[in-house]
Amino acid sequence: TSAQGHFTKVVSAVIPTFNRIDLLVQCLRHLKLALDGTEHEIIVVENGNDGSGAFATSEGCKVVVPGCNLGFTGSMNIGTSQALGDELLLLHNDTWIQSNALSLLLAARERHRAAISGARVTSPNGWRYYEINFRDGRPGQVALRAADPEPSELCRDRVVPAVKLHLAVIKTAVWRELRGLDYRFVDDYMDVDFALRATDVGHTTVLAYLTETQHIGGQSVRPWRAAVVAEDGRRFREKWPADKLAAVLTHQEYR
Repeated sequence: TSAQGHFTKVVSAVIPTFNRIDLLVQCLRHLKLALDGTEHEIIVVENGNDGSGAFATSEGCKVVVPGCNLGFTGSMNIGTSQALGDELLLLHNDTWIQSNALSLLLAARERHRAAISGARVTSPNGWRYYEINFRDGRPGQVALRAADPEPSELCRDRVVPAVKLHLAVIKTAVWRELRGLDYRFVDDYMDVDFALRATDVGHTTVLAYLTETQHIGGQSVRPWRAAVVAEDGRRFREKWPADKLAAVLTHQEYR
């Protein structure tokens, strides 16, 4: 059956990689525990040349080799185009997920009748990251340091404006309805843009508080990233001026 036809798998996990096979080994180890007992496929997009694709193949994954580094947006779009599942599980290759992550993400989404469900993220330095909110028309991720107390309003599943795609479950039909991520965003803002477009057509995003994932972060950062992120920010503000952003955000009651 083609990727554009009937979905024959339950979950399609998609992981972009750019070298760092050591991270992929750990990512797949944790992912397989989370998918145990679930009909699934794992799609790895190999942007580098360190043998990550060969390793993924040996682990039973479907491997896509674009022939150049597509970055996160391009990798997710080409990887999901091969997906056969009703659900997309998107994650970074430097992300380690808990064994019950999938069930928690799906349960939170079901409770809130949402299309997108994202996880709470922790980093090695103890920082904790939650949903993305908007202040003065600019997106910013809610974050706490290791020593910061956690306010009670953060300690629950909730409908939010957007989530990072370090670990997220999205209905495949919704992903295709929105035609995936917007290629104009190279290294940032693509996940915020996706959630806003989903909200604009009536879909909901939820943060699954009990789903905690470890994101190593910074493993593929290159010297030019700051300039690229700045340009992504300019493009975001151009695409989502304050009046348009405010109009979309009023579609949803965040709770």
